[in-house]
Amino acid sequence: MKHYDFDRPSDLRDLVFQYEVVSQKGTVLSLEETAFLQLVIFFEKEHSVAKAMSVINQAIAQHKFSGILHKKKAELLLTEQNSELALESLDRAEVFGQPIKDVDMLRARAFVHLGKFNEAL
Repeated sequence: MKHYDFDRPSDLRDLVFQYEVVSQKGTVLSLEETAFLQLVIFFEKEHSVAKAMSVINQAIAQHKFSGILHKKKAELLLTEQNSELALESLDRAEVFGQPIKDVDMLRARAFVHLGKFNEAL
């Protein structure tokens, strides 16, 4: 696995290029958790939530017990107004060690989206 220095824009460009090439071939990159997160953030900034979701699903397939990846997936799902699935991802994020405060803030957003205001409190 290549180590990327995300303080260098060229490394991020290389990573995005690699991801695009591999995706077109229908294969999957094997990456560190941080590299996957950088890809997700890049695609979010590019307003490509579908690509970000694809990346986060690949990341979770490779790093099943990563609380931060599950939390990021919940954030993406909330962006797409998919609160029920976001709540499931938040449950996993909590189990896999994400700070309760972070999870609870996102969980409250999900409940508000669902109109369950009492649960949001």
